Amino acid sequence: MAIFLGYFIWGADPGRAAGLAGVALRPAALAAALERAAPAPRRTAAAATRRAGNTRQAPGRHGEPAMSAATAAATIAVVSTTGGAGRSTLTAELASLLAWRKHDVLAVECDPRNVLGFHFGLRDIPSDGLGSSLHDGAAKAWAGTGLRSDDGVLFVPWGDRAESGAIERLPANWLARRLDQVDLRDGGAVLLDTAPWPSGYASQAIDAADLVLVLVPAQPETCLTLKRLVDDLAARGKTVRYVATRLHPARPLHVDIVAMLQAMLGTAMLPYHVHEDSSVPEALARSESFSRSTPHSQTAHDLNGLASWLSAWIETRAGGGGTP
Repeated sequence: MAIFLGYFIWGADPGRAAGLAGVALRPAALAAALERAAPAPRRTAAAATRRAGNTRQAPGRHGEPAMSAATAAATIAVVSTTGGAGRSTLTAELASLLAWRKHDVLAVECDPRNVLGFHFGLRDIPSDGLGSSLHDGAAKAWAGTGLRSDDGVLFVPWGDRAESGAIERLPANWLARRLDQVDLRDGGAVLLDTAPWPSGYASQAIDAADLVLVLVPAQPETCLTLKRLVDDLAARGKTVRYVATRLHPARPLHVDIVAMLQAMLGTAMLPYHVHEDSSVPEALARSESFSRSTPHSQTAHDLNGLASWLSAWIETRAGGGGTP
């Protein structure tokens, strides 16, 4: 899954760009999205509901016409309370699977580990990214760090130049305001990969999200840490769905944990349990999309089911049908 360096700044010449070693260069489409959004950015639905008390219609900013929250691209935060839950893997796979389903997709990394880029084929951590423009609100400050995969997924890394701990001092809606600068087509999706919750990174992603997708690996640590997150999301009034990951159905403990989580979470827990598969890290080592390289595996089936549900959720929302 090759990555292409995309110059999103207006007027930039991608032919003059110094790309990553061994990586081809290709302009990306986010520049047009940023231009359409300037100078009065089109808000995501999450931003609209934050400013309008969770109503379906929000007044325009700086005199711009009001827009329906149902017409903006959907923002989905992928979070978990433990490491190793599969956040970066699922973010990358779902981004590609949604792109194959003809959605415009932007994947944004809000995690200083900078792992997400490896799932798109990078071999080095980019120096610049979203984290290198923490205190610069202009779209150009982070637009030039964008990347584009050969699947058509736009990708913004966190980068390796962010000030350590700075995100904890930023306003709660810092990431949401960055995403306000992007105008994807209706039916588009912004996927946010985050550090484990609780953290400033996860909180920024949750604040910006229209849907929080919580990964719950079939591990005892999940049972011990999940309730605090469930309560926090309820207090924020977020739309939440839970997905069991790293499941080994032959292990009784895993089966018991999933059953307990289903009893605890009810219909908020999706029926798509993502099974553990050794081919996932092998695909990462080969810089391949797992769902494409191993299409007949159980895990690829799980991911496709989850992507189909998410695609339907996005389309229902874009059509004004509310939250499925």
